[in-house]
Amino acid sequence: MDTQRRQYDRAHVIASLREAWSVTQDSAPGLSCARYQELLDTQRVAGASAARVVQMFGAWSKATEQAGVPSGRRPDRTYSSHWCDADVLAYVLRYLRDPETSGAFAGWDEWRRSNAPQAPSGALIRARLGKWSTIKALAVETRADH
Repeated sequence: MDTQRRQYDRAHVIASLREAWSVTQDSAPGLSCARYQELLDTQRVAGASAARVVQMFGAWSKATEQAGVPSGRRPDRTYSSHWCDADVLAYVLRYLRDPETSGAFAGWDEWRRSNAPQAPSGALIRARLGKWSTIKALAVETRADH
């Protein structure tokens, strides 16, 4: 068995959601799927991936309800982005080049609020383009191509 992949049962997932909420509750009205995944990615919380949580419970809101945790905002399914991928990657590259940042995903939204409030949120960027390491590589590659 792959020792890197841990199997989580519902009780473990509920405990992980509660732990994530305890980390988040002072800064958000609810625990969003994106915030939970960010806490996993930065190793502030251990648990099943957000995708696996949704798979286990059928919906993010059902999982948080069972954990007794308020759910984050539901995504607006009618949303259409006004950013093309190149625009998004240009903002990411600007962030990566800022000597005041570490370039980590965890710092994106704070940097965005101060330096580029018109830029998309970290959650939107990741939902659209994937893992942060991939996004950073794309931003650098795209800039190198121009």
